[in-house]
Amino acid sequence: MHLSKAHQVTLCLRHSRGNILSLRYITNIEFSERLEEIIGEYTFFQCAQLQRIAIPFKRGLFAYNYARMMYCQFEYCEQLSTVELVGGIHKTVASLHMESWKTDMHEGIKCINQVLPNIPADEKTDEISLWMARLIHKFYRYKAEHCRYVNEATALLELALWKAALGEKEDNCAEGKTKKIKVDAESA
Repeated sequence: MHLSKAHQVTLCLRHSRGNILSLRYITNIEFSERLEEIIGEYTFFQCAQLQRIAIPFKRGLFAYNYARMMYCQFEYCEQLSTVELVGGIHKTVASLHMESWKTDMHEGIKCINQVLPNIPADEKTDEISLWMARLIHKFYRYKAEHCRYVNEATALLELALWKAALGEKEDNCAEGKTKKIKVDAESA
């Protein structure tokens, strides 16, 4: 069975029980960055050929299985080794203020693909979920620092502009007094 990526995801999300036995041979799944639904428990259970997923950068992407106390969307997807992030996250990371932040985020994004092949098949979703949580936490910390630096720079620029404007007024006032003194001295 050969399905386009869009069909694969649509079929998977519409499956009533969440268990995708009919799509056992899919190899790639790509979700839209506008995905608003959470990915349900066992959605891709035993998709043994699944190698790659592309998911949006967001919290709460996976439904938690409280009975088993774990995430199990990709349970027994033994070949799953690649996770990519879709959406504007890469552009946002590139716009961070400090080069060290960009490097740290890029390394954090890539690290899942280094560890995922060695994770047991029943723990892959847990690992992906923890990776996403750590990455989101790091991103928001850097974003807050970035905003702080931008606000600081804006305040300094405003002060410099005010100082320059006041300096012009003082220069104009000083020129006016000088002219007045000259006029008074000539009339005397």
